[in-house]
Amino acid sequence: MASRKQTTRPITQPLGIARIDLPAKRRAEILDELRFMPDDEFSTVLVIAGYMEVIKLSAGVKLFDEGSSSRHMSVIVEGEVCIQKNTLSEENKVLATLSRGHVIGEMSVIDGERRSATAVAQTATTLLILQQVAYDKLVLERPDIAVCMLSRVAKSLSQRLRATSGQLIEKLD
Repeated sequence: MASRKQTTRPITQPLGIARIDLPAKRRAEILDELRFMPDDEFSTVLVIAGYMEVIKLSAGVKLFDEGSSSRHMSVIVEGEVCIQKNTLSEENKVLATLSRGHVIGEMSVIDGERRSATAVAQTATTLLILQQVAYDKLVLERPDIAVCMLSRVAKSLSQRLRATSGQLIEKLD
């Protein structure tokens, strides 16, 4: 019997979202290229990648809405995602435009709260997604690796908070 070559094939989802079927090793290589877990062995990154999936968003498609209860975090592989916040007058204000290598949506996975902002693909965007269910499974099956990943996510959040604090001070001056 001839061996079949594994191909990358999109699995169509509604509303400009396509799930891309990539082997775990390729997902791990992407995470490694993005330096998602720069201080860890490739074997650790491979385990994390096994819990993730790849999706592609068309430009203008929302990944999540402010106030929604969706539970997943993403790493941007390519493209740009605009993070927006509603003002009291219901106007959308852009907080940040994030690109390759940035982590988004991690707060809802960590604290279980509703989304604090809206995320919209500015351009065609590819993401590695970790659903809450997959994260919970990782915690149960490989707590050692989950702690390493959580440490990386906490570092990302800390850096973002420092940048936001700096922007706030500039606005107050």
